[in-house]
Amino acid sequence: MISSLHAPDESETVEKSNARLRKEAHLSAQVLLHQNRHEEAIQILELALATYGSHVGLLADLGSCYFSLQKILKWRSCFEMLNREFEVVKPKLSMDSRYRTEIILAKFEEEDGRLAAAIERVSRVWEEIRNECTSDSHQLTELILTHLVRIKSTIGDQTHLPSLYTQLLQIAANHLRPYHHVELQHALLTCEYAMMDAATARERYHRVVEAGQLIPQDHEWLTFDVLQLELLTMCSSSSSVQPEILSAARRCEELRQLNRYNLTLLSWATQAPATSAWRIREALSQMNLGDALRLAAIRWRHHNAAASVTQPEPFSDLQRDVGIILKGLAAREQKLWLTHFRGNKSDFEISIDPKTQSISFHHREVRLAKPLMIRFLNAAVQATQWNLEDFCLEVYGVEFNASYLDRIRMQGRRLDSLLQSEFGITIVHKITKAEVHFRSEVKVRLREPDGKSSIQGKVDFK
Repeated sequence: MISSLHAPDESETVEKSNARLRKEAHLSAQVLLHQNRHEEAIQILELALATYGSHVGLLADLGSCYFSLQKILKWRSCFEMLNREFEVVKPKLSMDSRYRTEIILAKFEEEDGRLAAAIERVSRVWEEIRNECTSDSHQLTELILTHLVRIKSTIGDQTHLPSLYTQLLQIAANHLRPYHHVELQHALLTCEYAMMDAATARERYHRVVEAGQLIPQDHEWLTFDVLQLELLTMCSSSSSVQPEILSAARRCEELRQLNRYNLTLLSWATQAPATSAWRIREALSQMNLGDALRLAAIRWRHHNAAASVTQPEPFSDLQRDVGIILKGLAAREQKLWLTHFRGNKSDFEISIDPKTQSISFHHREVRLAKPLMIRFLNAAVQATQWNLEDFCLEVYGVEFNASYLDRIRMQGRRLDSLLQSEFGITIVHKITKAEVHFRSEVKVRLREPDGKSSIQGKVDFK
């Protein structure tokens, strides 16, 4: 028995010592981070990474510091390093570290404009945590559900959202001081703006503030997120930002210097976003992509709301720039952002030109090699739902028989594939054995000889 014992290996001793020193450095940096002393925290975190090697906890907090200071290039580099390191060490991490890192990565993905990636990650870890039955899983369940409800509400995905909202309400009810849990309350009020009405969400916001437990940075974060939701709500109603919320935002400005994103929100709360000279290209030099696109969505919706009343000046620059920026994202990301821009109103249209056999969307034009795709789109001009007999006669000029069902489905897939790759949208909702359904939220219009669009008339291919 004695012969089986041995002194610790020297490398093992050094490794344990390094782990202890790394933890001490990390703890010191976290204290500074919570005190809003980001530059000092960065110095400690960078030194710890250089001394002790890559570590997901150090990288996550370093990324958070860079993001708070809006050092976007350094933040994105840190985000990518964290993602790579996490994939390497994930099997070795504790359940708590693994899931908390997943949530941080989802937050970073969201701020980098990758909404689909973020929702997929949070949805996946939600399914995983529901199968865990350990004493540590309850707090993690609350953390993950909080982020799942918030992000689904943000992107307008109401799949299972009422049920998830109810579960989060029940968790909040079990807290002795529910309004002290700012992230949980933030998720609930974001969901209430999306599913219910602004009044319910505002009431929750005021209860959280009146509880008096918010540190200054949390108060600013919550207030300006509510201000952003207020500005989006104004697009679909004749309301204005609630004076108490506007006053709270102004008090935040008095207490500390606001970042460019929050300053823009504050200026738009008193000046109509539709008339603003704001440019997304300029904004991208001062903020992350997620914030820039959120601001663009507010301006887009306000412009369309104003256009129905006052016909303001065209905003083709914003349309063009947004189209270019979205083109740099994956197709699934483009689709989510287009939905967010649209809100409750369809303001996306495909314009078709029968003379040049081309289609355009947001000032991007694509010429089609086959007239059949134009005929498909022309059918969508006339109606969003067709029975197969009428559709076959309209598009192919022949009476329908069973052999045409596969042709119609194949052509629908080809058209959607083209639209997805070029514009990030699709037009065909579904093709059944009896009917063809087009997506009603994407409008297809004919371009008239004067260059304007109209939904009247048909394309003559003779």
